[in-house]
Amino acid sequence: MGISELTDYLRKYAQRNIAEKPDLASFIDISEARLVTELEALESEGKVELIDDKRKGKVVFVPFYFLDKVTRQYETIREKPELPFPLASAIPQNFSKRFLRYIRINTDFTELQPEAESNTFLYQLMFPDDTPPLIFPGNFSTDQMLDLAIAKLRFFFQKDELRDFIQKKLITANPGKEYSIRKFILTIQAHSSEAMYTLKKSGDVYLYWSYLCSVVKQEFSKKTEKMSDEITILQAIFIIEYLNNYYRNKTQQSLQRETALKNLDLALQKPPYYFNKAAIVNFKDSRGVPLLGQYSQEDLEEYIQEKTAADGDTNLPDLLSFKTPDGERYYIMLDKTVPLIISLVNDNRKKLRDVCLKKWYQQLIRFEQSDAMHTDSAFNQLLKTLCAEYVPVLYALLGASFIPMLSADKRITEHQAAEIRRIFSRDRLLSYTDLFMMNRQELLTDAKILLPFWYTIPILSSIIAFFMRPKKSRHAARSGNSKSGSLPQQPGTTNKKVSPREIASELQAEFIPENKSLQDCIIEQLDLWNTIIDPVIRKQNTEDVNSFIRDQVKIAHRTQSFLKLTSDRIRNLADAIVSTPGLAKVKNKGALRLYTEYYILWLVLHSV
Repeated sequence: MGISELTDYLRKYAQRNIAEKPDLASFIDISEARLVTELEALESEGKVELIDDKRKGKVVFVPFYFLDKVTRQYETIREKPELPFPLASAIPQNFSKRFLRYIRINTDFTELQPEAESNTFLYQLMFPDDTPPLIFPGNFSTDQMLDLAIAKLRFFFQKDELRDFIQKKLITANPGKEYSIRKFILTIQAHSSEAMYTLKKSGDVYLYWSYLCSVVKQEFSKKTEKMSDEITILQAIFIIEYLNNYYRNKTQQSLQRETALKNLDLALQKPPYYFNKAAIVNFKDSRGVPLLGQYSQEDLEEYIQEKTAADGDTNLPDLLSFKTPDGERYYIMLDKTVPLIISLVNDNRKKLRDVCLKKWYQQLIRFEQSDAMHTDSAFNQLLKTLCAEYVPVLYALLGASFIPMLSADKRITEHQAAEIRRIFSRDRLLSYTDLFMMNRQELLTDAKILLPFWYTIPILSSIIAFFMRPKKSRHAARSGNSKSGSLPQQPGTTNKKVSPREIASELQAEFIPENKSLQDCIIEQLDLWNTIIDPVIRKQNTEDVNSFIRDQVKIAHRTQSFLKLTSDRIRNLADAIVSTPGLAKVKNKGALRLYTEYYILWLVLHSV
């Protein structure tokens, strides 16, 4: 409607109804300029549109009038499925494109999400051939359109000759399945919701739907001129056919995903039985096809989260996780844990013995001694250190919190439970000496046997030892044997200069809780501030932060030597590092601050 026409209409309407509606007084002599101002305000709210027309000038367009009209048409179609779908050709010429969204049946039609209960736009659904596009309200879902399409097919089947023709075609294409096809046709005739259920469920019925759609399309597509009811049934068949294929593919993808997750279960039960995230991501099926892709990354994360969740207070998870000393997280199935521990102990007993034997031989050849050669406790600590270095997976498993609880889990066999009870006597791990069944004295004897024969001749070995020992040791020996007039050292005094490493070692007590090591604390805080799941990105992020901390520590050391290191200085330096803009994205500042303090201690301890 033009502005002048609307102005005249409003004036006349106000004059006729002023008695009943006094508020209309302002419209009795309204001008075109004022009306345009009022309409522009409504246009900014999206209620009307002002369109430039060559003949009428500005024209007022009310889009919701047409939107409501289409909605009412669909309400009527629900009651009378024989009525055709509204076509795109019915859209008014001046209808604004911002109230129209174009979608294609083969790309954009699935799982439409209505934006609101009210109707604020229209969809124009396009088909792959010359079938005219239809329009439907923007608050309609895919299921609503499918329901209407099946309803039109049901109406189509009311014509006995057409129904019998389609049924005969299906039976001919599927010999021996006459009963199933008749039942399928009756299901469509019974109710749209039941027919929709069979379509979504897919399965063998998918083929019947596919044949049906193909037959109907062949019957009507060949016509050059189509009646409105023929156009409507073709539009309905396109909707049914596409969604039939969509739900079929969705079902197949779901089956593929379930099969891939079962293969993931099987892969976790194969040697070496323990896997990190990188290994799990690269699992393949029996055909050599990667499992990741058959299920999504989200599916994998959900699987791991579900499998590592404990079932109640007493049961352990199906999938256990543990960390090696270097911070790498591994996963192992519950029932494979005990066999793996026993296997690692047996397989690495000789390896650790050979490493220890070589270490002692190298010490003895230099006429050096160590506490581990002479005391059982030091020897046990040496084996523990060597296990952490050479068999980190075993070391991590033996220290995992879930190990003492394994024997009580009902899914563990009695034999495995007995093995765990043997390794953990009264909930305490056996000594590494007993675990690896090593004898300190026998090992020391074997190391001495490997020495050259002259090491067994006392006088000759003493002379060789004097020259082979480090100079400091010889000087200390001479000083100890000297009876010259040097004064005895006073208590509380020392000539030795204290190193930063020694200072840091003494300061550890102020930072490290009891029963924990510095490395345990570093790993614990790392997990709290670095929560990235992807192992590659997580490792890179950790290295970037460590590099930044190292650079700041070097600068601090150049400014003031660590010979004057104190706990307050460590904390102040950590606060300064955490407060820098480069670490602003880290959310858990508390964990990052503790991690920085521990890492500074570690750097100082290993800098000398």
